[in-house]
Amino acid sequence: MGNGKSTVTSLDPMLGKRARSKWGSASPEPAIRPLAVRELPRRLFRVSKPEPPIHPMITYLFETYSPSPNSHKGYPLCRAVLQHNLPLISFLLVHGADPSLKDFMAVEIAISMKDLQMVKMLIERQPGEETKTDSPAKRVKLGDRVTVGTRMVETAIKKGANEIVNYLVHDKKVMPPLQSIMELGKPDAPISKPKSRPKQKSNKRQRQAGFK
Repeated sequence: MGNGKSTVTSLDPMLGKRARSKWGSASPEPAIRPLAVRELPRRLFRVSKPEPPIHPMITYLFETYSPSPNSHKGYPLCRAVLQHNLPLISFLLVHGADPSLKDFMAVEIAISMKDLQMVKMLIERQPGEETKTDSPAKRVKLGDRVTVGTRMVETAIKKGANEIVNYLVHDKKVMPPLQSIMELGKPDAPISKPKSRPKQKSNKRQRQAGFK
């Protein structure tokens, strides 16, 4: 009797531990991961003339999921530049789109289109784009989005975009290479016409003339 009592009391803690683990505490429900959208769908930017300029789905995705504005190596910004969609360009830039991706492709496209307004939008930050400091009353004005290089000036010269050349040289203080400067002073080379070959007489005419 005494042995039985001691056995029961010695097993009591183990039984209580098992009971608590099996029935006392309910197992936590598995956590459901929130949906995430990292890449913007390309099809939202393929419409030639979207109406409204910013697709409502694009606005919804940024407000809900915060996708990357540089999806597909800067495809959204390049498409917006090709469409001359200024509201969409501004929207993407405010949300962090990087015009320097793929060797400044967005800027190169704007230069090729001879659109000074878009070039300025891509290079310079818009009014009000500032960074906060420790003091809420102080804000630091940020510099340009991209560093203008000589390649942009060369592209503008080749495309004959004189307004953009003046902007890059005078406002951004970027001098083109000497070779490009020399090209500006050269007159257009005359287009040489290919020499016309003398027409050969047909076999019919040769037979009529008695050669064959």
